[in-house]
This record gives sequence, structure tokens and C-alpha cells, in this order.
Amino acid sequence: MKLFLLFLVLSGSTFAESIRYHTDEIKGVFFSSSLIIEQAQAQMGCILMNKDGNIIDTRVSPFTKVVKSSEAIFNVSVKAGKYFEMLPGYKVQTCFYKFIILGKTKLGKAFIRDVVVFGSDETTISEDEIEIFRNKVLITETIKSLLKPLVVE
Repeated sequence: MKLFLLFLVLSGSTFAESIRYHTDEIKGVFFSSSLIIEQAQAQMGCILMNKDGNIIDTRVSPFTKVVKSSEAIFNVSVKAGKYFEMLPGYKVQTCFYKFIILGKTKLGKAFIRDVVVFGSDETTISEDEIEIFRNKVLITETIKSLLKPLVVE
């Protein structure tokens, strides 16, 4: 702790916004009538910016498993995830929970989809949305509700 306080003093900034968000294990469904989903990877992360406009984009990837249950239904299971970032002089701009989905079309062509389930990995979100990320129960329930089912086309 003393080392961290020394770091704050030496950095010349007393401002250090932190963002911590955790999710419980999440189970959901992907639905796709035109794609065969072979793999998926959940990502949770945030983008922070300092007063000079420097941007830090950090992400974690909890273990993700996809199992085909029928022709167009794919069950997805994501282990509990933990994300934490605290940078002196930086402010949280946006947070996101997304899936990177790999597979092939019914015609055999490979595809990759980047599907943001909640938040944004490109634009600034509101302070109210950032507060949802900080609440473990609320963020977990929000993501679960959006995966009943998540249509991927």
C-alpha cells in the first residue's frame, strides 16, 4: 500500500479513477439460422483516457465454451470474470462485455463476428451505464437477459 501511495505522489496526479467489475458464471444461447458457430470468446474490458487524450484499452477474457444443441441453437457458457483497472490521471470512458465469434457459413466460408452484448468498445457511455458495470449482480443479470437468445447473423 505504501508503494502505491508513493507511486501516486511521484506520478504528479492525485486523481486515479478505478473500475472493477465482476460477473458470475453466465449461461446463455446464441441463435443463428445462417451460421455454424464453432468458437466464441467472451471479453470484458474498459477504455480509459487521461487529460492529454492518451487512451488505455484493457481487456480480460474469461473461459468460454460453445456447444451446438440443434441446427440453429448454440449454448454458451462463460466462467466467472474479474476485471480491475486503476490508473492515476485516467478516467473511465467506456466499458463493454462482448463476444468474438468464429465459425463458418452454411456455404462453408469462414466468418468472425465481434458482438458487443452490453456497453460499447467504441463510444463513450454514460455514468449510469458505468455504474451498472460496477454492480456485480446487475451486470451479470443484464448480460444473462441479453443472451436469451442472442441472435448472430
